[in-house]
Amino acid sequence: KVVSDSGGTWRASHRMLAHFAGSAPFVNDTIGPFLRYRTAQMEFVLHTNPANRILHTELVGEMNGYMHALLWRRPDYTESRSVLKPVRVYTPFVARD
Repeated sequence: KVVSDSGGTWRASHRMLAHFAGSAPFVNDTIGPFLRYRTAQMEFVLHTNPANRILHTELVGEMNGYMHALLWRRPDYTESRSVLKPVRVYTPFVARD
């Protein structure tokens, strides 16, 4: 296992979901390997991690998690245009020397 049964981001994410569940009900769905929990004001996206890998850096950068967080709730950012994917979408914008 990557972490013990009592720790890790997965368990901490579920504690956070439980904490906020009293404020508003979540709408749940899936996007590929991601579980998504949403209210009108917040969205939690968790990777199911079937390969049991340490995914923080990959989720933030390689799977575009940071970009998704910045774009979420913008009027022009729709489900069909979502950048939350298992591949980089920003490569064309990286300067090459």
